[in-house]
Amino acid sequence: MGMEKEMIAKVVFNLGVNKEFDYYLSSSLNAKVGSRVRVEFNKNIRTAVIVSFSKKTEVKGIKPVLSCLDAQPSLSREHIDFARRLSKEYICPLGEIVFMMLPPFLRKKSYFTENILNSTKKRPKEAIVPVFVKSNSFHKRFSIYKKDITAALRGNSVILCLPTVEHAERVFCDIDGELKNRAVLIHSYQRQKEHYRNWLRIKKGNVFIVSTRLGLFYYPADLSLIVVEEENSHYYFNPERPYYQLIDVAKILARLKNIPLILSGDYPRISTYKECKDKKMFLIEKKEEKKNLKVLHFSNFYKGRKRIFTPFTIELIRKNLEEGKKILILWNKNNFCSFLKCNNCGYIPMCLKCSSHLRISLDENKGVCSWCGAVYDIEKMCKMCSSGYIRPIGVGIERLEAITKRIFPEYKIARLKSLNTDADIVLSIPKVANYLYDYDYNLNIALVLDADHMLSSSDYNATYSTFIYLRKISNLVKDGVYIFTHNPGYYLWNYISGEWKYFYGKELRLRKEFNFPPYVRLVKITLRARNENKLSNHANSLYNNLREHSFCVLGPFKEFPFKMRGLYRYSIVAKFKKSKSFLKDINLLLEHYRRYSKIAVVVE
Repeated sequence: MGMEKEMIAKVVFNLGVNKEFDYYLSSSLNAKVGSRVRVEFNKNIRTAVIVSFSKKTEVKGIKPVLSCLDAQPSLSREHIDFARRLSKEYICPLGEIVFMMLPPFLRKKSYFTENILNSTKKRPKEAIVPVFVKSNSFHKRFSIYKKDITAALRGNSVILCLPTVEHAERVFCDIDGELKNRAVLIHSYQRQKEHYRNWLRIKKGNVFIVSTRLGLFYYPADLSLIVVEEENSHYYFNPERPYYQLIDVAKILARLKNIPLILSGDYPRISTYKECKDKKMFLIEKKEEKKNLKVLHFSNFYKGRKRIFTPFTIELIRKNLEEGKKILILWNKNNFCSFLKCNNCGYIPMCLKCSSHLRISLDENKGVCSWCGAVYDIEKMCKMCSSGYIRPIGVGIERLEAITKRIFPEYKIARLKSLNTDADIVLSIPKVANYLYDYDYNLNIALVLDADHMLSSSDYNATYSTFIYLRKISNLVKDGVYIFTHNPGYYLWNYISGEWKYFYGKELRLRKEFNFPPYVRLVKITLRARNENKLSNHANSLYNNLREHSFCVLGPFKEFPFKMRGLYRYSIVAKFKKSKSFLKDINLLLEHYRRYSKIAVVVE
């Protein structure tokens, strides 16, 4: 039976259920779209958010809304519309997106929000083309778009997104003048009450928001400019539900509000560069003095016994040290070793939660799982045969540090976590490239040992990621980079030292030939469950169903590691033409499988 207009409130919960629930709303409650309310759900009192109203409902025995928690709606209608678009784009429950737009302080607790500005400013409709600003220095890039930020802050708000909390805090500290007075730093590591106060300040508008990827979901009504720094950073992909790519979220928000979008970085993503070529985005490239990248290829890196440092490498390091130069050595394995093994029976200690072997960390003197971070006590004697010793196999960064100190005892050696200008040799894993900033580390040369590690990844972006990584390293040092590889004939080495556009052109030609993004939409579906046999059956069933919708389906294949945090994982990769309906088709297809396993969907 139908009811009065706007007396049926459709609400969503912070649950993995893609459904809106109907509740009766009394006229005495001043609740609107975007208001937080308390309702009974599964015999528990939960916090929900109203996303719309309906004239009638088909639900029998409908329950009432118990109370409204907001003096004014926590989210505007525009926020709800934005959440709906993201829900469709990323095949994700609407409730998870909506609650991500609320600070943790408001997601469960019954606090009334203050009287905050929540009106959306209408902007004239006009075609606004995004911009990519390219330069090897953050400060030079910032100087280019600073005038746009200053102009936008005259009565409006601006968001500057940075890839990590460390980046955001450094930039916030470096801001001066009028920008500093208007700046608000917000990220997920802040205490809940501080986080909430910053959220309230953002909602009132006319602020310069410095944040990680979280900032876009807290945008104020008067937002007039979005800037995304280090656009190629992999930290902009959210690896947990809801899964999303921040660059795509920024584009959706910019189109929704019809405001300028500035992407910035030392190098663009491949898809961004294609948009620049297709005149869908402007490229502003800062002309700078080109640095020489010294590239050396050695196909016979290991000779005789497997040694990290060949005689040539040792002499190269010694010669530069004698000249007073500082050296960065990059190695691809963390901890002390690659794995542990009994020297008698061959037993390898494994993580109980993951199908991954343990490494030993001298810093903690414990066995460590590199995937879930679990820590274990390691006994000296093997528990399987009780007669063999557990020995570390392979070389990690901690062992490399000990080897380096033994070869060069007269010099100061430090790992990146204790980086200082007094160290003659600095050792690091490849992640150093993700933390570069415009500070002078006073390093002269870098040695990239075993450069093939990143290229051996099964990711189709492996070559591009290696190119970006090596070019970032070249910007960190003054003189050059020595690259060691087992595969000197690989096509990347022909482009690593030249004009960056030549490599991008080659990469685009290869991707077009083999049907990879940005020429097709690539969807990776990962199914996770505790029962391996049932998961395998569901994965094979999904594969067969996907073959009817896609021109190319690969899998199902076991993820690496196959078991992580107690869940087994199968993945399927499907390619789709660039149609608007394929996401809807996938969403309908996955509804059946969501009841049996946890599903992660990544769309590129």
